[in-house]
Amino acid sequence: MLKSMLLFAKIRDTSEFVQSFASEHLKTPLGELVKGNKNKFTTELWVEKFYKKVTNLPEPFPHDLVEKLEEYLDKLEGQPVDLSSLLYDHRLVDAYQNSMWNVF
Repeated sequence: MLKSMLLFAKIRDTSEFVQSFASEHLKTPLGELVKGNKNKFTTELWVEKFYKKVTNLPEPFPHDLVEKLEEYLDKLEGQPVDLSSLLYDHRLVDAYQNSMWNVF
């Protein structure tokens, strides 16, 4: 019985030491102390902030979809430039055909 009480006291002391060390040294990536509920240890606040962070943002898009979208937008961006160069050169028929081709 005495051994278990001593073991419990040693575990409690070690836990308190770890908590005090973490409170002193755990910081955000920018070097700030983690702030929050006063009833929680710094380690709990740190874990909640960086590992249990709940967000209502959507999942990121797959990489191949982003590449396809980027290619499409680049192509789309070039179309008005091409059309304006045709209009600048007074190639109205070509500009008209080009604009009709891109719409349908």
